[in-house]
Amino acid sequence: MSKTLELVCVITEADLRRFFATRTRVQRWLAATIGVFVPVCTAYLFIHFPRHRTLDETLLLIGPALILGLLAVHFSSVQAWVSARDTIEKNPGLRESRYLLSDEGVRTSNSESHSQISWSAINKATEDDGMFLIYLRNGAAFILPKSNFTNDQIQDLRKLLRETLLERARLLS
Repeated sequence: MSKTLELVCVITEADLRRFFATRTRVQRWLAATIGVFVPVCTAYLFIHFPRHRTLDETLLLIGPALILGLLAVHFSSVQAWVSARDTIEKNPGLRESRYLLSDEGVRTSNSESHSQISWSAINKATEDDGMFLIYLRNGAAFILPKSNFTNDQIQDLRKLLRETLLERARLLS
């Protein structure tokens, strides 16, 4: 890669909510699955093996399981909102960051810190309709909202990530 790409990102609380929501999506699916699966299995057992079970006993099993599943889904959604707010409050330097992508890796800087990350320390890069996420091997991620970039910068970033990360770049078009 011979091109160096410099990007300035302003990250909002809404960007962080979106990021945290994608991370908790699996938790919501698991909670919803358990919240539906347990009551359905209980109802199946009641219908097909009714001995020694009354309707009241079955409802006592189905009701709490369904309520717990729905609560788990709700709280994982609330968790994304709270995490985003707390992250912005505790790390004001995240609001505006500079990224310099080159042959050597990704150099980041904001009002609180500066770092240099080599391409080998990057696990993968993904893209959705609203942002690029560059994941490090330690589980952290750089959040690059597309709203900060021109169409040319988005195309340049895609090209650069594909060239440097190869199969580790899971990008749109």
